[in-house]
Amino acid sequence: MRILLKAAGNAYWENDRLTFAAIDEDISPNIIVGAIDLYNRDALNQRAEVGIVVDEDYRRKGYATEMLRQLILLVSDMKSLHQIYADIVTSNLVSQRLFSKAGFMAAGTLREWIFDGEKYEDVVRYQLILNK
Repeated sequence: MRILLKAAGNAYWENDRLTFAAIDEDISPNIIVGAIDLYNRDALNQRAEVGIVVDEDYRRKGYATEMLRQLILLVSDMKSLHQIYADIVTSNLVSQRLFSKAGFMAAGTLREWIFDGEKYEDVVRYQLILNK
């Protein structure tokens, strides 16, 4: 697996969002296996939220791990970010393991933070402090 993160649009913050398409060059340079982005950028406090999605056909094959690893390397060089974070519903244990494995720390629980149309769910905030 050779993952390439390619900026969607330009490679600059656009509406406080920076999105990358993930392409597995071993499969094809034209097939997107997922996407990862930084959004909700807070320029004053130098932080942004991480979002990640992998196409259903490519899940459980290590793509999310590699995409997150590459994003961390990329943002570690950004002087404009001090931390990145992800809010993960408590029922999503796979994502919690992914972010923990990448070095994010559980910072706290936001109670009844997400409404899924039927019920509220708690969210765990995972943080990674950069440039320590």
